[in-house]
Amino acid sequence: MTRFHGPIIFVPLSSPSAFNPFGAGKLWNLQHIAPAKPGSGSNKLFLKGGRKSGLWHLVGDLASDDTTTTGPAVLLIAEGCATAATLHEATSYPLAVAFDAGNLQHLASALHQLHPSALQVVCCDEDRETK
Repeated sequence: MTRFHGPIIFVPLSSPSAFNPFGAGKLWNLQHIAPAKPGSGSNKLFLKGGRKSGLWHLVGDLASDDTTTTGPAVLLIAEGCATAATLHEATSYPLAVAFDAGNLQHLASALHQLHPSALQVVCCDEDRETK
């Protein structure tokens, strides 16, 4: 669950878990998102030395409403939290936050192992002008 501390957002990074395929596994790291970028650096930081590869944050529910299946029919994967929240609000599909483009493939592979029948849709940011 995402937590707010004043204007700062803390987002947990968990591992997809075979023991709990409908939610997060072990908590490995946190992303700290400040409301504005500082003079130098990023407003999106992870715990120093913390793992990120293959980790995710779940937006929505992976459990299927269909009693004949055990997982979602469609599973979206997005780079960042804002993109994920917007896509989930627009579609109601469960969504995995990968945190950056470099983690998309790692996360898609891990989630495919848990939900092989789900149609995975990778939703990338178009942020060439802002990076």
